[in-house]
Amino acid sequence: MNWLIIFVATLMSAELLVRLPLAATVQNLFKTLKKSAHIITSKAISNHWKEVALPRLAVRMIGQSLTVFALMFLCISPFLVASLIGNSFSLDLLGDLLDPVITLFITAVAWIYLGVVRKWIYARI
Repeated sequence: MNWLIIFVATLMSAELLVRLPLAATVQNLFKTLKKSAHIITSKAISNHWKEVALPRLAVRMIGQSLTVFALMFLCISPFLVASLIGNSFSLDLLGDLLDPVITLFITAVAWIYLGVVRKWIYARI
């Protein structure tokens, strides 16, 4: 029963990882970080304009960081839901997730799903 629940949670988590804009959000965060580093190191920009621009970029980076956190939380949410379902059946799923064999199982299922099955499914559509 544990293996089936973990299998389904892994498929759901992998699908969320692909569909949510996590990579684009991280790229935007790094662009903002590079922009702020450029402003700090630039000698052509006066200190006054640095004082104006950097707080705005900092607020943007905070928002993007929180968005990355929320998206990552959504990606692992199937495991949390599976744990709640497992607790109703007296199964210790969160404890099982720390087992190296189950971790390898999750990794293998996600790689196979993302690498093979998903490409095969979308090649037929």
